[in-house]
Amino acid sequence: FFTLESRTSFQVLRHESPIVLLAEVHSVLVKFMHMLCGEAVSIQEIDYLSFPPPLAIVDEEDEFLPLPAEIDLFSTFEENFRLYCVLAAHQAGRVEFGTYSLSIPDIWPQVPTFVHERANTNDQPPQDLGTYFKLFPKPEQIEALFLFVEGQRVAACLAEAYHGLQEDLAWAAVQTRILPALIQSVLPYLNAALKPGWEQDATVAASLLLATELYSSLPVYAAQLSGGQKETHDSMDGAADNMMQKTGEPELSEREQAILQRILLILRQH
Repeated sequence: FFTLESRTSFQVLRHESPIVLLAEVHSVLVKFMHMLCGEAVSIQEIDYLSFPPPLAIVDEEDEFLPLPAEIDLFSTFEENFRLYCVLAAHQAGRVEFGTYSLSIPDIWPQVPTFVHERANTNDQPPQDLGTYFKLFPKPEQIEALFLFVEGQRVAACLAEAYHGLQEDLAWAAVQTRILPALIQSVLPYLNAALKPGWEQDATVAASLLLATELYSSLPVYAAQLSGGQKETHDSMDGAADNMMQKTGEPELSEREQAILQRILLILRQH
């Protein structure tokens, strides 16, 4: 989808350098994002690359969609520009497909009890995602999980709405080296929990509830990987060793199976 554009309009930029600077492609990305979501958007330059990209930066007057100042990940300009366009598509997709329309108070009764316990004494629900993340001991972990889960949902919506983006979205999805370190470290578990097709008809509310359930299960998964958790049930015998040896999806423990059942229930409700 983006190959022809990169070979023509940007072929002579930076004397064939593979580095793509946001300043050089800013206007093109703004137009592209506007075409996707139908709204005027503002881009905020940030000094790091992350996939999926960070959430919008909101101030009193405007909402800015963050994109990295440059991309120098691949050996060709075309691939680096292709990644820029996928990041821009994700940002526009969040606007188009409801990431920022989430009402946490509306889903507060469905949020797990351990999150309620971290809220204030009146159990008042947080009003935005940033405040919700701060309820957790490690806000950056729940945020990374939410971005990963919501990124899958948004990518599925984009692929369904714009067939020309399907190949590029699939290409970006396998570039695991650009995922946050936490996501890379638990990717086998996430792939086991989030079965293909879970995104169909899912909402942003489902993404947040899924990320919350996954967050609660991470200590169990980490303990199994480190060998620190002893088997307490026959069905868990050898689970840690099996996980360490497998290169594909890990088997889920009894507790993780229960969490997966809750995840499936969430998907049916949303």
